[in-house]
Amino acid sequence: TSRKLSMVFSPSVLAPPCLEVWVLPPPTALSALSPGAQNGRVSMPPEVRGRLGDTVELPCHLLSPGPKGNVSQVTWQRLDPSGNPQSVAAFHPSHGLSFPSPKFGKDRLSFRTMGQSPGARQGSEMRDATLVLQGLRVEDEGNFSCEFATFPLGTSRGVTWLRTIAQPQNRAEAQEVTLRSEPVPVALCVSSGGRPPAKISWLSTLRGEPKESETAGPLAGTVTVTSRYAVVPSSQVDGVEITCKVEHEALEEPALLPVTLSVR
Repeated sequence: TSRKLSMVFSPSVLAPPCLEVWVLPPPTALSALSPGAQNGRVSMPPEVRGRLGDTVELPCHLLSPGPKGNVSQVTWQRLDPSGNPQSVAAFHPSHGLSFPSPKFGKDRLSFRTMGQSPGARQGSEMRDATLVLQGLRVEDEGNFSCEFATFPLGTSRGVTWLRTIAQPQNRAEAQEVTLRSEPVPVALCVSSGGRPPAKISWLSTLRGEPKESETAGPLAGTVTVTSRYAVVPSSQVDGVEITCKVEHEALEEPALLPVTLSVR
């Protein structure tokens, strides 16, 4: 196991180099590493977020192989649900690119710079191992490790967590009701296909009570959240405007959906 582990919590920027050096575990012990774990020579963000179906980049940079150091190979691995590391991409200065995983393959994976310039074998290209993944799927989510084999300094490795998110589709509408003395749903708000599930709340001057439920979304791994706002439908309720507020990390700001209540 590693002797020391440094954590960085800034998903928006590349993680700064850690000041502590630790002895790296063998690949079979990858499950013991946490996202953002790295030694002082590898820089990776602890987390990368990507939307379903989009292209996402997993940054990985070797800060320095040393004044006389050379990179002999770069390897990317993914930790599967059972905890076993599986090689998904590799680059060797002499043998070129390799994408051994049938799940990903060269149709979905590529290096941003490595292998693009045949003549550049040891320059800045060999320090940028950023991996590009196309057509992001729910099952792609997990820990990815980036490993540099260098001479004479040995192996340097970092780990990043890939999260898949999906922006929900939102709608709200009034439920036409008649006068009665018991609370009934008077408005409906639906946030469909979010990953993770959206958070729904109501902005209202009425003393209503929301009731929420969750069901499977239209795509695997997504969730549809439904909220029904219940209140006693009196004549004072008719024509009142309330607002459904939907919050989700894929939205730049909350979605505000006004609803005008109708009581007959």
